[in-house]
Amino acid sequence: MPVAGSVESVTVAGLSLDVIGESAGKFPVGDFEKEGIATSGATIIKFKRKVRTIEGLEFSVTPSEAELVQAISNRKIAYNATFALVDGSIYQGPCFIETKERDSMEGKMQIDFIPSLKSAWTQINKT
Repeated sequence: MPVAGSVESVTVAGLSLDVIGESAGKFPVGDFEKEGIATSGATIIKFKRKVRTIEGLEFSVTPSEAELVQAISNRKIAYNATFALVDGSIYQGPCFIETKERDSMEGKMQIDFIPSLKSAWTQINKT
């Protein structure tokens, strides 16, 4: 039976981040966006390579952790990130992080993970 649910843990640049329980990360699939272009004959299919960015994850952070995450985000080098999912699968890959916002009332920060390689995320264990 398939198991689905939250991301259990995330580590980036050696920093373990506390994932908000109801945070539902979006893990893209496929390498191309496709668009149909009408012609007087056969439809032209335009393939555009897409970046497999993991979006929508929220983390519980203190103000000092938020500063550290922002410092990592501002650097111009990729860092290794590891994602453990509730089904036991683990993915990793080099990436850049994009900090979206920090909610001081909730102590939350949203972070997107942009892979630096075309191959994006590698599953390091098979569930």
